[in-house]
Amino acid sequence: MRLKYLALLLPLAGTLLGQTQIGGGTCNSSSLSGLYSFTLGGRQIAASGAFTGLFQANGTASFDGTSKVTLTMAAATIQSAGTPLNYSGTYSLQSNCGGSMSITVGDSAAFNLFVYNQGKSFLMTGTDASYTYSGGGSTQPANCTASLLSGVYVFDVNGFTLASGAINGASNAAGSMQLDGHSSLTVSLTYVVPGQAPLVTSLTGTYALPNGCSGTGTLKDQQGNSYTLAFTVTGGNATAVSGFDVVLGQLNALLFTGSAHAAYGQPVATGGVE
Repeated sequence: MRLKYLALLLPLAGTLLGQTQIGGGTCNSSSLSGLYSFTLGGRQIAASGAFTGLFQANGTASFDGTSKVTLTMAAATIQSAGTPLNYSGTYSLQSNCGGSMSITVGDSAAFNLFVYNQGKSFLMTGTDASYTYSGGGSTQPANCTASLLSGVYVFDVNGFTLASGAINGASNAAGSMQLDGHSSLTVSLTYVVPGQAPLVTSLTGTYALPNGCSGTGTLKDQQGNSYTLAFTVTGGNATAVSGFDVVLGQLNALLFTGSAHAAYGQPVATGGVE
């Protein structure tokens, strides 16, 4: 009898929930204006539940405060690493700080868009023909140069192991990066794979910031294997970078995404965006 009454009430509950309005607010399209550091992750899953596609990117989102948006990023997938992408389209925001974004150049994708922190940050979810996405961003520091990336940064990342053009496992990693403020980069990386002892490796290479607060790097390990790095500065001021988002990959072997934070060796970034 209780199940019978529950079955009668559920449609009514759904109707009531569908009528709920979370309203008011003070947002509009001008709430998103300027440059934002952002990350975007995508997944493609087969009917069997297996991962068949993977997308990890970070870069810069530029909103004009009216209706136009441009996404400039470096992306890694199962098949590629460090690929530059440029998307553009339109966006709109309602007074309750929710809205939408439509990408029409570079890709065809639709996103839900949500703004918070007085327009300093946003969240996004959406799809295109290949992936289901989620991501977000925050306003970029006013100044990003290679000289501000100096000292030691600790980082943690999570991701997948790859083989034969497919995902074959999950992995997490952590370590430290030392940047010389010019172009040289050294990484100490420890990653774990289920059922195996932690794997420790050292990478050396170079980095650059060709696109404002978005940078790239190329590295090699002791065995000569090549890695690509994409990063976007998320915090700092005129004297130091305090943090950045990271995508680190070894083609057909590893793909990680996460964040890095200043540890020591750089000036104290007081008064900046943390």
